Amino acid sequence: MRTWRLQSTLWVPHTPQQVFPFFADAQKLELITPPWLSFRILTPTPLEMRVGALIDYRISLRRMPIRWRTRIARWEPDRAFADEQLRGPYAVWHHTHTFRTAQPAKIHLT
Repeated sequence: MRTWRLQSTLWVPHTPQQVFPFFADAQKLELITPPWLSFRILTPTPLEMRVGALIDYRISLRRMPIRWRTRIARWEPDRAFADEQLRGPYAVWHHTHTFRTAQPAKIHLT
């Protein structure tokens, strides 16, 4: 099976402790998912985010509804979390979010 890896970095002018709560709230996914996907969380909220938590979603692609279930595989508040697809549109889906304080750039003047 062929797999792909997509890696992206986003810098925001806040600490991991300030940013993590937004991304750790599953209900915020609806805010950052494109509206044309008609994304909805089906699992009753509020969700207790922890290793093993199951989250059911529904998206629509070209008006075709797709159910999706993920499991939280890693949970390290203020540092990282990962979710894995148990059922959904991909053959394999493992999504890791890491949070760290950016290191200042080193500038050498001569």
